[in-house]
Amino acid sequence: MNPVYDNKGNMISATLNDAYVRTEHYRRELNTEFYQLGATWDQELSDSFRFTLLGGFSKSNADTPVETTIMFDDRDAQGYKYDYSNMDFPVLSYGTSVTDPANFQLAEIRDQPSNNTNQFKTVQLRTEWDVAEGFQVKVGGMWRRYNFDLWAAGRSTPVCGNGGADRVLGTITCSPTSAFGPGAIYGFQATSALSELATLPRAGAPAGTTTQWLVPAFPAAIDFTRLYERPLIVDNANVRGVQETTTGGYVQFDVKGTVFGMDYAANAGTRFVRTEQSSYGVNNGVQVEVERDYNDWLPSLNVALYPARNVIIRGAASRVITRPSLGQLTPGGSASGFTRTVSFGNPQLDPFRATALDLAVEWYFRPESVFSVALFKKNIESFPISASRLGSFTETGLPASVLAPSDPAAINPALQAVPDWTITSPINGTGASLKGVEVAFQMPFNFLPGLLGNFGVQANATFVDSSATYRLTGPAVSACTRATPTSACALVGVAGDYSSTLYNLSKEAYNATLYYDDGRFSARTSLAYRGPFNDSGSGNSNVFEGYQSYTNLDASVRFKLTEMIELSVEGTNLLDTYRTRYVDQTAERAYENNHFGRTILFGARVKM
Repeated sequence: MNPVYDNKGNMISATLNDAYVRTEHYRRELNTEFYQLGATWDQELSDSFRFTLLGGFSKSNADTPVETTIMFDDRDAQGYKYDYSNMDFPVLSYGTSVTDPANFQLAEIRDQPSNNTNQFKTVQLRTEWDVAEGFQVKVGGMWRRYNFDLWAAGRSTPVCGNGGADRVLGTITCSPTSAFGPGAIYGFQATSALSELATLPRAGAPAGTTTQWLVPAFPAAIDFTRLYERPLIVDNANVRGVQETTTGGYVQFDVKGTVFGMDYAANAGTRFVRTEQSSYGVNNGVQVEVERDYNDWLPSLNVALYPARNVIIRGAASRVITRPSLGQLTPGGSASGFTRTVSFGNPQLDPFRATALDLAVEWYFRPESVFSVALFKKNIESFPISASRLGSFTETGLPASVLAPSDPAAINPALQAVPDWTITSPINGTGASLKGVEVAFQMPFNFLPGLLGNFGVQANATFVDSSATYRLTGPAVSACTRATPTSACALVGVAGDYSSTLYNLSKEAYNATLYYDDGRFSARTSLAYRGPFNDSGSGNSNVFEGYQSYTNLDASVRFKLTEMIELSVEGTNLLDTYRTRYVDQTAERAYENNHFGRTILFGARVKM
C-alpha cells in the first residue's frame, strides 16, 4: 500500500499486510586452542659466509560445541511499514505488536556444532656469501604445509504442533500439501514462559522504528523443545578440507657501486615455487578428493639510484602470486532453500598471478623529513572471482542431505526442481589491471621554537585506477513469449560480464596524522578517509555490492610516569562513524548500516 519510488527505481517506502515476521535468539559457545613452536639457528662459517636455518609448526583448534538458534514466526503481520527516504537511517515499524506472545508461534529450532582445525609447518634455509666488495650472493630454500579441516553437524527441524510429536524426538510430520499438512497446527503457540523481551539500546534509530520485540527465552525454549536430546546429523556440505604443500628455492644477487658519478644499489634474482594441493569434500552424496599441482617462476629486480645526497630514485619489477584462501578450494557445496542459494568451492582455482612495476622518487629535504611520489602498475593475469547463475538445486548434483531438515526445500522436494536458485562458485577470472600514484609527506617541526618544535605531521594520499570483468547474473527479464502460456511465464536473471574496479579497492584514500612528542609526553591524532568500493558480486540478480565512503578519527595519549612505567589512553572511531553497505551498483540500495561505536582503551606498561 502507498508505495514510493526514488529516481533510481527503488521502492523506498511502503505499508504491507500479511508480512512474514521472524525473530530469533542465537547462542554460540567457542573454545579455541592454539599451539606454536619455532626454532632458529644462525651460524657464521667464515667472515664471508653465513646461514640461517629455521623451522616451526603451529596448530589452531577452534571448537564450537553449541551454535543454537530458536525462531518465533508471525506469518500474517498486518501494517508492516518501512521508509528508506533516508537510506542511512531507515524507519522500520512492524505494525502488529511484536511484543505479544499471542502473535507468535515457536516455529523452528536449530543447533549446528562444528570444529575447524588449521595447521602450519615450515622449514627454511637462508645463506649469504660476500663474494667481493659490493657483491653478495644469497641462496635459500623452503618447505611449507598448510592444513585446513572443517567438520560440522546439525540438529534442526521445523516445529509442528500436531499432537506434539515433533516437540519430542519423533520424525517430522509436517506435510508440504498445505501449510504444515492437513489439520496440522503450525508451530507451538508462544507463551510468556517461552519468551523474553529484546531491546535495541541507543542505536540512533529514527522515531517510529520498532526497538523492542519478543524472542524465544533460553533455556526455557531449549528445554521445551528438548533440542539437545535430538541426535546430531553430519552436515555433508561442511565436512571438507585442503592440504597445501609449497616447496621452493631462490637465488639473489646484491650489488652496490657507482655509475655516471651516482651511487646505486640493486638486487636481482628469481624464486621457484611448486604447489601441491589436495582437497576433499562431499559431492553427489560421496566424499571426493581432488589433487593438483602447479609451478611458478618469480623473477624480481630492485634498483635504487642516488642522484644527490638527499634524493633517491627507486624502481622495481617483479612477478608475484597470491594463493586463494583454503576455504575456496574444497569440492562440494552448501545450499539454502530459504534464500534459494547454492554455493560451491572450486579445487581448480588458480592463484593471483601478476606482474608488478613500481617507480618512486624520495626527497629527504630535512632531517627525519621526506616528500615522496610513487607510481605503480600491476597487470593481473588471473585471479579467483565469484560467478553466479540461475538454475535448479537438482542440476547441481548435490545430495538433498546438504539441506537442513528444517529447510523449505527439504520439507517440499518439489522446490528443488524450480529453476530460480542462485548458484554461486568461485572461478578463474580473465585478468585485470590497476595503476595508481601515492603521494606521502612527513616532517617534524623541530625547527620551530619551544613547544611547537615537538609537533610533527605525516600524510599520504593514494589514487588508483583499476578495471576487472566479473561474471554475474544480472537483472531479471521476462522469459515469456506470445506462445508461452501465462502459467509458465517467469522472470529469469541473465548472466553476463560486468566491469568494476577490483574488489576491495577504493579509487581514493587519504590519511593524515598530527603528533606531539617531547620524550615523556606524546599525543597523536589520525584522520583516515576511504572512498566507496565494491567487495563482491551479489545475489538475487543484483550487480555488485560494497561499502560507501567513510572517515575515521583515532587518537592516543601516552605519558611516561617513570623510566619504567608508562600510562596510555587510546580512542578509536571518535567520530562514531557508521559503515554503510549497499547492494546493486546502480541502485545503491541500503543493505547494512554497521554501527561500531567509539572505543576507549586505558593501559599501563611496566618495563622490568
